[in-house]
Amino acid sequence: MAESLYGGQVTLYAPTPKRPYYRCLYHDTTGTKRFKNLGKTRADALAGAAALVGVATPAHTLHVDAAPTVSDAFAAWMQTRTTTVSSRTYAYDEATIRRSSGTLHDVRINRLSPEMLRQIDTSGRSREVQKKIRSLWRKMLHMHRAWLRHTPEALTEGIHVDGSRRDDDRSQVDPRVIPSTTYVHTLLARAWSTENPLVPQSDDTFTHASDRDFGGLPETMIVSQMRAVQRHYNDPEAFQQGERERVGRTYQTLALINAFAAGALLRWGEISALRLHHIMDDHAIRTIIRSGTDYATINDNFSGHIRVMEQASCDARGKMVVSKPKMARQRQTTLPSFLPSVDRSRRLHAPAPHEARFFSQAEAISYWMEHETPAVRMMMVTHVQRIFSQWSKRELGKSVETVGNTLLFPTSTRARSTPIITDGLRGHHGPCTLTGGGYRSNGNFRTLMTPVYDHISDTLDEYPYGNRTTDRRSGYTIHGLRHYGISLQLKRGRSIVDIAADAGHRTAGFTLQRYSHLIRDAHEVWEF
Repeated sequence: MAESLYGGQVTLYAPTPKRPYYRCLYHDTTGTKRFKNLGKTRADALAGAAALVGVATPAHTLHVDAAPTVSDAFAAWMQTRTTTVSSRTYAYDEATIRRSSGTLHDVRINRLSPEMLRQIDTSGRSREVQKKIRSLWRKMLHMHRAWLRHTPEALTEGIHVDGSRRDDDRSQVDPRVIPSTTYVHTLLARAWSTENPLVPQSDDTFTHASDRDFGGLPETMIVSQMRAVQRHYNDPEAFQQGERERVGRTYQTLALINAFAAGALLRWGEISALRLHHIMDDHAIRTIIRSGTDYATINDNFSGHIRVMEQASCDARGKMVVSKPKMARQRQTTLPSFLPSVDRSRRLHAPAPHEARFFSQAEAISYWMEHETPAVRMMMVTHVQRIFSQWSKRELGKSVETVGNTLLFPTSTRARSTPIITDGLRGHHGPCTLTGGGYRSNGNFRTLMTPVYDHISDTLDEYPYGNRTTDRRSGYTIHGLRHYGISLQLKRGRSIVDIAADAGHRTAGFTLQRYSHLIRDAHEVWEF
């Protein structure tokens, strides 16, 4: 038999033949539900339950002016979590609390009421963030429940959360936020062909269906990223040409970053943390150093596998944090040679993997231009070849460890601070050993890439859901390309277990729950 005590804060269970003692269900200081044995007599049980909820606290400590303020109460509760959550989670929760407190910052918690917490503004935030705010408040109040005039549940009930409990299920990925195959091809083709000397011109031996796709990004976008010519420069034209080449290489690098998301199913933080030793082992690096840095040698020594060992992302204070991947799932994923396209019969088309791996650079470019199948392996090998050629020019010692610690996508400027290393990671996590650049932040990437996403959307008149119905931007993102890659592999019939492993999902069931609606009918062609 269950009995509710102290305004529902404790549920007391009477002894049973199987359990000849009183038990209670309560919330601990973190808000987690727990059971506790309270003794064989009712008196002991009531005394124990009172102590759990703070009713037995001496009266003089409950003086109105002795109660902590909201900020003090949160600080005390957060202090108890320093050993139970990661530094990134701690910083994120602290920032969320600071933003949500608002005018309640200096209010003593014994004066809080549901009406006061109802004034917390959660509009414009996702349901997940709204639930996070409510959860943080509820857990803090449970720790200080002895001071409260209302139960923590009654107080936090006033914090608004959109939707209903039916929305709490992991929602399936909306196909309207996944770009089409044409969009992905156009995006990668235009970004990678910007000021790229490898792209053949119309008078060369190569032919392709559309000059527009490989004509690069608009001149206005290129000029906007070029630095101004200073008066003291002796050769302004040479400087401008060098700037055009630099901007072109920047957009080519951005194209490869997007290709990693669409082809290897990587998250942004995982891409940012990639170093040379994550895509090649020591034997391959040593072979390239000894045999030469030409395209064919690098292509032969790239197995197609990428080891996802860490991620780099900014915490709530803007500090770069390097940690293990999401849910600490270190894994190995595969980068395909080509991304498929849709032919006239509405079927996915790409060269056979065992043949595509051995395409030369010219053959891969030609096949991409003729069949609209992005050659992601060629893009990656070309980028790595550029890295190795820079090492050769500097004529350094070229130790395998030093070369292997080269960041694939460092910042253009030297790193100004050392990142925070968590999760017991070992090895080199400092600046790029080649350029001295640091980990690229998501904000830096978005600043450069968002205009490109929007330009391709305007060109193809293809927008994700909500782009034209709200004042806030909701264009395609790099995570949308990851969704595209997962759904594409599902459509091609790859094992759901292999896809879940490559994507870093906790189970294959999670992958199926998120993406199964995209493959309801495996016999019909699907276009996003």
